[in-house]
Amino acid sequence: MRKFILVFLCLVLAAASVSSIYAETSASSDRSKFYINLGAITDTAVDTFWWQAGVMLDLPLGNNLFLTPEVMLSGWRFDFNEVSLYPGATINLKFGDKGNEFFAGAGLLIYLVLAPSDVDTNFALKIHGGYIGGNIKLTLYYTHLLKDIGWFLPDYFGANIGFAL
Repeated sequence: MRKFILVFLCLVLAAASVSSIYAETSASSDRSKFYINLGAITDTAVDTFWWQAGVMLDLPLGNNLFLTPEVMLSGWRFDFNEVSLYPGATINLKFGDKGNEFFAGAGLLIYLVLAPSDVDTNFALKIHGGYIGGNIKLTLYYTHLLKDIGWFLPDYFGANIGFAL
């Protein structure tokens, strides 16, 4: 439980830092958006679901391209013995009408498992797509964990909904 509280406080501090950066960038660019996300993730067997919460910031890199740094926190049921933290970034391409846009992108996450007796770290490839309409962002994604120099078998699928602040 203490690890969860520590990770949660770090997430809140990261969100506060990002929101202050967002406040500065929103004055110069009305297209940057800061999101609070809620969602679920499952493995390829679809026998277990984990809840997920996180923050992300869409930073425009042109008319149709944007960079999204993000941090997600994930846990199983409400047993806070083991939680996972996923900081990372994706590069995305938008298409569609302004205000009703679809997007697709890919990036890299760092997968941190925080267990009572151990901390495990892996990299993960993330491929995702979704819809942005008004202040809502719907995302479906696939992550593939990379282990050492080979491929690690578990693949994960998830969905989340983001609310722009």
